[in-house]
Amino acid sequence: MLIKIAEKIIYAAGAILGGIFMALRLSPNAITVFGLTLMTFVGVLYGMGFLIAGGYVLIAACLFDSIDGFVARKTGRVTKFGGFFDSSLDRYADIALYGGLLVYSARDPNARLWFTAPIIIIVLAVAGAFLVSYTKARGDSVAGEIKQGYWGRVERLILLIIGTCIGRGGTALWVLATLPHLTALHRMLIVKAKLILTGQENPQAGKSGGARKLWWARLSDDGTKVIFPLPLRIIFIDYKRGSIPYDIACAIFILTNIFIPLDWIAQLNSLVVKYLG
Repeated sequence: MLIKIAEKIIYAAGAILGGIFMALRLSPNAITVFGLTLMTFVGVLYGMGFLIAGGYVLIAACLFDSIDGFVARKTGRVTKFGGFFDSSLDRYADIALYGGLLVYSARDPNARLWFTAPIIIIVLAVAGAFLVSYTKARGDSVAGEIKQGYWGRVERLILLIIGTCIGRGGTALWVLATLPHLTALHRMLIVKAKLILTGQENPQAGKSGGARKLWWARLSDDGTKVIFPLPLRIIFIDYKRGSIPYDIACAIFILTNIFIPLDWIAQLNSLVVKYLG
């Protein structure tokens, strides 16, 4: 519910701006490029140490993630290349955002303790963002569309916005450096389960052939979703957007950003700097 409310606000504002861009006859791809330009500007603000200002500009930049698609649908210009182009520029946007934080941390030793995070933590956050996207793209091509996975781009951006807007970027970066890797693992297991349960990859095919059953996963009745046991579902936050467990997880991560003492994060950062550089 929390993420859906945020999305609805963004999409509503995006629809208004989208109407303006349609009147100006801008193409969806041009809007995508402008969105990347804004994201790059956010990265520059982050690199200069203006984290709060960057967080607020990032809110505006996120509008363009919905505007290009809105304009494409309204003008009948939805293309396969447009979707590919948008997804590709999203990766450049991630590089710009985390790159700015990386520059700020490298420039200011005090920043990496109190305002952002040690360089290795930011690198892990970048890796998590790319692995979440890669495992979905590659998984879609190998085992069919994968819709499961909590730490999508929307969730990551919202957490980064909250963290930087309230001066707690370090807390957000620690979350983004660790938990998205669980989503990458989640999607790896989904692909493995789909291939085995549908008989597309059976290591014992020469003996028995066909699909096999798994003790740790099964397919939904329509065959599109992999269902895990409850402990794994909790670990992976494998719940539909808008469900109560999903909302609880969103609330926990938001409250984590707000209420965990900065001293705790600073001590954790100092340990990383001391032993890992």
